[in-house]
Amino acid sequence: MVFDFRRPGDDGRIRLTLSKGSTLVASNANWVRPFLAVGAFCLSLPIFDGALLNATVARRRPGRPRSGGRLKRIIQRDAARERVAFTKRENGARNGDSGDGDFTGTASTERFSFPFSRLFVPLRSHLRRMKVTGLALVPPPTAADLPKVTPELLASVLARYSRSNEGIAAIMAKVDLANPEASIDRILKFVDYGHASIGGLTGGLAIALDGVSMWLAYKIFEIAQMADGQESSTRYITMDASNVPTAAELGVPDDLASRWNDIIARSFAAYNAEYSRLDALALAQPDLVRLPPDAKPAVATRLRKNYALDRARYFIPFATRTNLGLVQTSRMWATTVKHLDSLPQPEARAAATLIRGELVKQSPRLTRHSVAEKSFEAQARQELAASLALGLARLASAPLADEVWVHVDRATPPFLAETQSIAESLNHRANRYAQQGTATRRMRVSFAWNNMALAELRDLNRHRTGHRYTPLIQAGFYLPPEISPDAHATLLADQLALTRELMERGSPAYVYSLLLGAQTPFEHSTHADKFIYEAELRTGMGAHFRYADHLSAALHAFFAQVPEAKAWVVEGTAEPE
Repeated sequence: MVFDFRRPGDDGRIRLTLSKGSTLVASNANWVRPFLAVGAFCLSLPIFDGALLNATVARRRPGRPRSGGRLKRIIQRDAARERVAFTKRENGARNGDSGDGDFTGTASTERFSFPFSRLFVPLRSHLRRMKVTGLALVPPPTAADLPKVTPELLASVLARYSRSNEGIAAIMAKVDLANPEASIDRILKFVDYGHASIGGLTGGLAIALDGVSMWLAYKIFEIAQMADGQESSTRYITMDASNVPTAAELGVPDDLASRWNDIIARSFAAYNAEYSRLDALALAQPDLVRLPPDAKPAVATRLRKNYALDRARYFIPFATRTNLGLVQTSRMWATTVKHLDSLPQPEARAAATLIRGELVKQSPRLTRHSVAEKSFEAQARQELAASLALGLARLASAPLADEVWVHVDRATPPFLAETQSIAESLNHRANRYAQQGTATRRMRVSFAWNNMALAELRDLNRHRTGHRYTPLIQAGFYLPPEISPDAHATLLADQLALTRELMERGSPAYVYSLLLGAQTPFEHSTHADKFIYEAELRTGMGAHFRYADHLSAALHAFFAQVPEAKAWVVEGTAEPE
């Protein structure tokens, strides 16, 4: 929806024109303008058909020609990104104009811009339950005698080390703890550091995100590869249509919203029906759950319910709301927010705005460069295009048979050969957390699966080391043996058709039509010590049965190339779940 504030010709009246054709006409008094602006804002809220305010107000001298082509291109660009720009041109002030120029629906990147989108997005998001909260650390009583520093003061005094040999006591003696802001500015000016170079010295800034989609949680973990974090398990999330953002909030096209809502509701119905059936089955046949012989009643009940929950979860929509918390430095947060702000999904950009609002409370200087940037936007467009092309080519609802690919690179420089044996690298470990030697720490390992269900991807994507990549498509659909796909054939066919329609339109909202059973290729590149840790973890006691399937296959492919490791790596049986 585009709003046009205008005083046309000589009729002396101000109009608010909506792109859908209706026009609101007011009198010729200047006092009307603020009321029209307020009305435009109200109409822009999602409760009014999810329309977004995409207007700009520019002051122009009467009679001055508009640069229509350029302005039109800018408006189209802003509309595509659902942004708001407020630009005040000072032509009138510079030329003695009394201020009676037009208010016209144009956009410009010149002069002063007030970011209305930074103001409105949190309001819209609040209505839709997304909430972002920054958590500030306070010292425990045992640290009462230590210097108290803010994140940016910590970064600045540590940065001072590079220009001093006096030690921390001397540096802190020059800091006015009663006025840390002045000390920060003085130190940063003295050391002449770029903000990014010391942004990693702030310590961990904690941010909690409540009520975001599972897709957004997945994406944040993919982007924030240096963060420590946790996300709500599917075992503890409300599973019904009330726990999903609206179609408008997620950018689902209006004409497909009813179909999308229907798929979401039916998917939750399938989940709840299968959970009830599987829970009753496990109660009637306890051997299915593989209970330990000495399991107490409370443990037996929990494991039985997990049996049902972990098999029914493939019907959960990827759009389901979840919660996550992350801790990372100011530098990493700035990059994360910049990345989110450059994505085409409205939910990601709304989250970027809310996260930025919390970060500036703790680190205003070091997070200022956290807005969308053209290289991030260009890569996001290319990745979306690649996903759409591959997704349409492979789109299917039939299950894909397991395939695994593992590539081991043991090459070393001719002047720095590896002399340690694999046995010596691994045989001193008491468990998977123990230190490994250089023979495995230097070995590169890439591994990939053709059919990782999103249910498993959510967890495997959180392994922080190395690089993870998936086009995030639906090349197949996984259901465990305990669930018959025939009973859900109509749902899966309708879900597939909706995903195809969204992909054919080039809509980034296709990710919200996926269910956790959607199978996508997934690749992870890291080093052998990290791969061995992941394999032992994901096949060990309590692991989900599909984690164990995938990592066991990868581990056997690794053993085929590094056979001497087999005697020292513990492959578990994932019992009990």
